[in-house]
Amino acid sequence: MNKSEQDMEWLNNKKLEIKQNHHYVWANYMKHWSTNGRNIYYTKKKGGIAQDSIKSVAVEKHFYRVNMLTEEHVYLIKTLIAMSNDIELKKHHEKALKSYLDTQEIYKHYTSLGVNSEYGDKLFNAAKNNSIEDMHSQLERDASSVSNELRGLNVSTLRKIDKMTPFLLFLGHQLARTKAFKESFIKSFAKNCGPQIAELIEESWWFISFLYGNNLGKSLCINRDYCYQSILENNTSTPFITADAPVINIHPKINMGTPPLKHETDYFYPLSPTKAYFIGWSDRFVNDTHLVNESFVKEVNTKMAEGAHYHIISNKAEILKPYEYLIGRKRKYRN
Repeated sequence: MNKSEQDMEWLNNKKLEIKQNHHYVWANYMKHWSTNGRNIYYTKKKGGIAQDSIKSVAVEKHFYRVNMLTEEHVYLIKTLIAMSNDIELKKHHEKALKSYLDTQEIYKHYTSLGVNSEYGDKLFNAAKNNSIEDMHSQLERDASSVSNELRGLNVSTLRKIDKMTPFLLFLGHQLARTKAFKESFIKSFAKNCGPQIAELIEESWWFISFLYGNNLGKSLCINRDYCYQSILENNTSTPFITADAPVINIHPKINMGTPPLKHETDYFYPLSPTKAYFIGWSDRFVNDTHLVNESFVKEVNTKMAEGAHYHIISNKAEILKPYEYLIGRKRKYRN
């Protein structure tokens, strides 16, 4: 192969294809609410229920796109990193930040040279648009087999650290990567620290969201031995729904307007219309599989709708109708 052919091979490399539409809920996850593997029923942004492709739900253009970091962004990020008490996590975040800053300096040097390189342009554009999305995709793949085992009611999986660790890391990121989490986080900082800080967070959210996803995932991994973990089975006539913010806190003592204390966290994550994963501090479900009743299903479906940003999702349109008016209630209450 000559140099010209090698150059063409690099240019046609799929890794250099720009990913513009970034899902903040895994598309393959939503397939479990599809009856044909392609379409799902969901509530639309402006109201109403539609059946459409999974690819059009819980997605936003350039949601994770990497932006240039100024000194103000870096100072803010380092301040957020310093807030953690976990030395290992701090080192991990500092290393990740340095890696991005090094790449940023290389990009600045590249552009200053005025080089006309199609390959160079493609390489940097791919890094800017794909890097965070690709890391989320890897987390999803790492958790995929465990998710399937939990759907299969394999309770022994819950006790296997090597299997649950990638799943809990994924779960932490699923908590932090959604549009609902982003909006709530930024509005909280705008209220307490002012609009300038909120703007800096918005501009560097691509890094901050991954930072908090790692923090939450590590916390789940550390606390798993102190929490109860269960697989919940739903054989009622009402299926579990899911949403564009699919991990919710169902602890009985939480108040919608007040952040929960550490021991007021019971995370519920639906795996399909008939299965769900639970990890929490209350003894509502002790380690095992549990058959839930219709009252519980309606309770978690209500809370799922309240925590959603735009979309609640089901395999049946009629299931969504009673919950449609509740969408975003948690967000509106905090505002």
